[in-house]
Parts: sequence; C-alpha cells; structure tokens
Amino acid sequence: MCKLSLILQRVTVSQTRLAHASAPIGTTNMYLLYIIFSALFCFLILKWMKRRRYCMDVKRLDGKTVLITGGNAGIGKETAVLLAMRGARVIIACRDEEKARKAVREIKARSHNMNVLYMEVDLANMKSIREFSKTFLQKEKRLDILINNAESSPSRVINLTCSSYKYQKLDFQDLNYNLFPFFTYCRSKLANIYFTQELAHMMEGKGVTAYAVHPGYVQSNWTCHFSVLFRILVQVVMFMFFVSCEAGAQTVVYCAVSDEVLPHNGGYFTDCRPAHLRAFARDSGVAKKLWEASERLVKLA
Repeated sequence: MCKLSLILQRVTVSQTRLAHASAPIGTTNMYLLYIIFSALFCFLILKWMKRRRYCMDVKRLDGKTVLITGGNAGIGKETAVLLAMRGARVIIACRDEEKARKAVREIKARSHNMNVLYMEVDLANMKSIREFSKTFLQKEKRLDILINNAESSPSRVINLTCSSYKYQKLDFQDLNYNLFPFFTYCRSKLANIYFTQELAHMMEGKGVTAYAVHPGYVQSNWTCHFSVLFRILVQVVMFMFFVSCEAGAQTVVYCAVSDEVLPHNGGYFTDCRPAHLRAFARDSGVAKKLWEASERLVKLA
C-alpha cells in the first residue's frame, strides 16, 4: 500500500512537471501563430492599398511621335517602354547624356523598338528649352503625344501631378515660395493642374487636348542624393506602401492612348479613370492668372 501511494505521488509530480514544462511551449506556439497571421493580414492590407488599374486599351501607336521629358528614369522611362511597345517613335528629353544613352538602350531592348532616341534639354534653363524647341521643330515633322509640355495638332499633353496638391494654395505674391520643401512640392503640383486646365481651354477646338495625371505614390529614385541611412528607411516605406514605376505609368499611358479620356479635356486622372478635384483646384480664374504670370516670368508676354 505504501509502495502504491509512493508510485501515485511520483506520477502526479511527473505530470505536474510535464504540464509546467509544456505550458511555455504551447504559449510560444500561440505567439508564433499570432505573429504569422498578423503578418499575413498586414501583407493583404498593404497589397489592397497598393492595387492599381492597368490600361487595357490595346491601341497601336505606329507612325506616332511621342516626346517624354525626364524619360531616362522612373515613371518616364516605364512610360517610354510601354509606348514604344505600341510602335511609337519615342523621344526622351533629359540633360544627362550618359543616363539618356543608357535609358535608350534599355527602352529599345525591353520594347524591341529601335525607333527610340534622346534629345538634350535642361528644363531649369530657359535658353536650353528654347534651343531644344527650335531643334525639335527643325528635325521632327510631327508631335502626337507630349508627356509634359508642348503643342501640336492633333495631339495630347499629359502633365504629371500629385494628389498632394490639396494641401496648399498658390500665393501670387510669392510664386517662387521655397520655405518648406513639401509645401513647395504641393504648390508645384497644383500649378500643373491649373496649367493643364488653362491649356485645355486655350486649345479647345484646335485638336490639342490636355490631361493632369496623378500616377500614385511611386517607388522612384528621388532619394539618391540623401544619406545611406535615410535611403534605407525611405526604401522600406516605399516598398511597403508605394507602387512600382510600371504600375504608376499605367494612367499616363491610358491618357495617351485611350479615346475614353477625350470628353474630359483638362481633366484630372488617377488609377486609369477621372478623379475629383477640390473646388479651389477647379478655379478657372486662378488658372488664367497663373498662365499670364508664367508668361511674364519666362518673358513670353
């Protein structure tokens, strides 16, 4: 009897020890499952946030000439590839010859279109812009699509902007405002919207249409001039929340090729469809005033 009691006590102690030993293992497994499911949930949420429409219009651009400013990198280069794939003659305009040549080789290789070239221009230099325009008009017979700024009939002008326009308004007493870089950026994107609207108004009935495009928040190389640590941090954020350059280029291509945009001359587009603008960004009086001020600043008035 004593031996049986002793055995039972030992079994009870062993079970108690086993229970205590297995408790941390069970808790650890639960934590792991929680982490895995949380990570999966976050991944699905981020993927949903980054979803973008793709341009489904299959229209060819054979015989068309496309001019893209800043076409050597980012959205500009992806747009150049996509339009070259459709058979367009693509001209990228940028100031760095070495980067331009490298971009032209890549665009040709990816699009299998050898009708891709570059022209040098410094968009921060009015003399360079005028020389570029003169050279372009001498060499090229037509311009069908401009991804940023020009006039030719019939043609389309696509100006890239950003939804951050809504955070600022223009101050005509200080158009060159440069106190806080982010506010400066917002104002410049608002100015692009006004420019698009006024250009559409002035070109109405002349075969030139204009569209402002927000491509989304895109994983670009704008951090290249910052410190390594800053670049790493920003790259992580962009990887999580921003879309690829290819996805960002879709709305640009959509406005360049689709006939669905024609009723929306001067409109604002994002995710391959028209989007709503804040009331202050639709002020035709401000758009006209900015156009006239810009003409004076570049000495065209």
